[in-house]
Amino acid sequence: MKFSSLEQRMAQTFIDMFPKFVPDENAPVSITEQKEFYEIMENLYQLGFDNPLLFVMSLHEDDVYPSRFKKLYGKPDLIKNMNKYTKEVNSLLQNMYLLGKDEEAKITKRQCVILSELGITDFSKLPPAWSWLAQRSDITATTFSHCFFKNDYPYLSDIYAPLLGESAFRRLENWMIKQGYKIYEIYDITASDCRLSLTYANPVWSDESPKGGFEYKIKHTGISALYEPFTQCAYLGLCIPNG
Repeated sequence: MKFSSLEQRMAQTFIDMFPKFVPDENAPVSITEQKEFYEIMENLYQLGFDNPLLFVMSLHEDDVYPSRFKKLYGKPDLIKNMNKYTKEVNSLLQNMYLLGKDEEAKITKRQCVILSELGITDFSKLPPAWSWLAQRSDITATTFSHCFFKNDYPYLSDIYAPLLGESAFRRLENWMIKQGYKIYEIYDITASDCRLSLTYANPVWSDESPKGGFEYKIKHTGISALYEPFTQCAYLGLCIPNG
């Protein structure tokens, strides 16, 4: 897929990793209120795609790393320019999370403009589902920004299936579950650009939960899915214990 700028390409990575709407039917806020907040986040990511200059000062020619091994591409400035956009979006998301928690958030003028584009002008009157989700003890800034309303729903399965091939992925997923493999959703992996990792692991190998990914400190057989924003690709890797 071609993009009008590098920043628009990076905006697409946020859209790629945003799940379909699945509310918590038993939440203290209504499904309609959850949908309202979901649409705010959905519109935010689309706004970044449609108008990336709201987030950064200038745009760059579109480019992408051909593999996960960035140094081999010989373009050190590419990762810097990619990071400028993602850093701005993640900074806004973190502040939105803090606002929902009713904690101090240093909102910049640029972020005020973006939020006003989304209809948010009074930070003391946030949508109910925004505050409810941010203040839950089981929610992090990452799961907040992806609208993981229902804590027992496999959102990552829904995200990765279309990226890896819906039909084939579902067949593999169903087979592994029938064989006793467990699903682990792992957030904010150390030393990884992937914030949301999905692993299907055989618990017989270790009582310890997987760390995420398929390369380091592997203690279970199984598979692990990662999304690399700087190649804009999802990867499925085989987990092999003991190196």
